[in-house]
Amino acid sequence: MARYSATVAGATGVVGRGLTEALAVDSDWEVEALARKPLDVAGARFMSIDLTSEIESRQILAALTSTTHIFYAARFDHAAGKAESIDINLGMLRHLVEAIEPCASERLGISDGGGRVRPTLAPPS
Repeated sequence: MARYSATVAGATGVVGRGLTEALAVDSDWEVEALARKPLDVAGARFMSIDLTSEIESRQILAALTSTTHIFYAARFDHAAGKAESIDINLGMLRHLVEAIEPCASERLGISDGGGRVRPTLAPPS
């Protein structure tokens, strides 16, 4: 049985796919791969989701009761040469965390991309 349960948001991007593939072959990890486009990686379960929708995020992610780690590699599409929307990207991260945190069975660790995992979210009382 896996020791950890990863939820990887943005699993079809370069970083997210690489992380999903690496964790999926490690028996210590159970992997939930989140993206708008389908992804087929052996050892990972794919969930199609639009993280810009708070309602959809809550409905779909409520089932992830065993998540121990969230890896956020998602980003909202934007036109070439245009600045990315900080508000939309922040909203996507917020929808992800707020949907999973209330149903998580353990403290969550959030990777900030710099090699650190911050155990900042406690399980509900």
